[in-house]
Amino acid sequence: MRVKLKSREAMYAAVGRANVSEEDVCFEINQKAVDRALAAAPQRTVSRYSRVGEPLRVGPDIVSGSGPAWDFPPLNLTRECDGGSRRFVTVVRAQSLYTPVDCALGHLCGSHYCKLLSPARAMEWLYLDGLRLYLSLASKANPVELPFGSQNLPSQTILHP
Repeated sequence: MRVKLKSREAMYAAVGRANVSEEDVCFEINQKAVDRALAAAPQRTVSRYSRVGEPLRVGPDIVSGSGPAWDFPPLNLTRECDGGSRRFVTVVRAQSLYTPVDCALGHLCGSHYCKLLSPARAMEWLYLDGLRLYLSLASKANPVELPFGSQNLPSQTILHP
């Protein structure tokens, strides 16, 4: 989802307050979407996802320097290796663009632009996409190997429950 929001700085300035942080606004919204999906899903679904699903984590925002740099890239979903659990995780990072209140762009000043994960998409991850890597028929025929080299952790084939 592409979203334009009025910044906290602009809202606080409108009521005479100052000194507010504008960091990780998109991150916070994406985290709420994932939390909401986990809270709304039936316990059986959450249990299956926790047991065999590929975790969906929210990472820090990718800050764009201009409108075109924000507009063209999609929401960033990256599969990474988690050394602690020795499993793949998918990390969601929002493209974000922030314009300060005192900019020269007129009506565009004091805005946040975010590419967000919708709660419906997070729910779809719990039910479907998050289960494909470890629970699909294709993954059972060809087990997933972690891409760790000998410099980090030894390669290991993940066995399915």
